[in-house]
Amino acid sequence: MYDTQQLLDSIHRAAPIAIGVVENRKFQCVNSQMCAMTGYDEDELVGNSARILYPTQAEFDRVGRDKYAMMAKEGIGTVETQWLTKDGRILDVVLSSAPTDGKDAGKGITFTATDITPQKESERETAKIVKSLGNVIADRTRWLNENNLRLEEEIKKRMGIEENLRASKETLEKTVEQLRDTQAQIIQSEKMAS
Repeated sequence: MYDTQQLLDSIHRAAPIAIGVVENRKFQCVNSQMCAMTGYDEDELVGNSARILYPTQAEFDRVGRDKYAMMAKEGIGTVETQWLTKDGRILDVVLSSAPTDGKDAGKGITFTATDITPQKESERETAKIVKSLGNVIADRTRWLNENNLRLEEEIKKRMGIEENLRASKETLEKTVEQLRDTQAQIIQSEKMAS
């Protein structure tokens, strides 16, 4: 059988995600992936407050409040947040936590953190593209509506001209008919006079 401590140490080292333990929101231990993700050495994290990783006090407070409420209710607390690396970069992370001793979070919390920055950047880029496309569609729709109004006005104008041409044609046809009648009368009168 495996020695439990050796097995946990092996998992701790091999995991491709950040793993650690906090007590009263101070780091008790962290794995090498946690150090690689944040840029801090193990001795810079262990013994210090997790606040070091949060861009603002408000975000640190929100994560603690939400995570502890979930753990009290469900046994596990999972939140999305942002961490500030040692070199000033912002990472988007999913942070999952569970009490190390059943349901008593006061005795320490094991956490995992997964870097989801590429996915979040992709989401933000997609949102920009969608917004840009929305603007293009709105501009095209406005342009189409304006051109449709112009075309409708042009059609009305042309229909008016067509109606005027029809009326003029009818008048001309009547005039031509009258001229034929008059011509026929003149020819008849000349025949009679001869």
